[in-house]
Amino acid sequence: MYKDNVEKKINERDLQFPNEWLISSDRLPKDHDISQFIQSSKLLSVVEVEITESTSLHILSSIKSQKWSALQVITAFAHRATIANQLVNPLSEVFFDDAFDQAKELDQFLQETGKLKGKLHGLPISFKDEFNIKGQHSTIGLVSFISNPPASQDSPIVKILRDEGAVFYVKTNVPIGAFNIVTFNNVFGKTLNPFNRCLASGGSSGGEAALVAMKGSP
Repeated sequence: MYKDNVEKKINERDLQFPNEWLISSDRLPKDHDISQFIQSSKLLSVVEVEITESTSLHILSSIKSQKWSALQVITAFAHRATIANQLVNPLSEVFFDDAFDQAKELDQFLQETGKLKGKLHGLPISFKDEFNIKGQHSTIGLVSFISNPPASQDSPIVKILRDEGAVFYVKTNVPIGAFNIVTFNNVFGKTLNPFNRCLASGGSSGGEAALVAMKGSP
């Protein structure tokens, strides 16, 4: 029974990835070290590479100057995170559509008022799965939590960052109960180390670490 619930959960996550962002099996790398694969693969546009390899401060200043829109930025990171997940499995929850809507609202606010919503206006933020994001699930790697309803409110740190204009798009994999030195659980499986996929990613923030290493999160 639990295997059916896990399969359904994984399918629900994977349906959030746009088909055009998925890599065909013949293009997937076989190397152990795939930390530079995305940059060299040309799967991202030149602008997407520039955005995702920029510092958070540069991203924020570029949104403020309207060089990049918040939607353009979150789309680039969502694209890169999608590729990263096929390589090292760092993601648990995926909610790109909500992120795109959030970014559009921020862009409209800037255009209409000429002001930023907060200090983090438009900056993509990924969260490890132990933090609640309103409207999203939190399994913390526990099969028994799969059927829990979505969070009814943000965790305090999430609310603080949301009020400052941060954009949320994914949650990242953790060990069972977020308490182990290896990121593996019976829901989303094992997160691999992008510098050596023969090894797992450490814990408890292994999914987050792997995603940041792949530059799928600033």
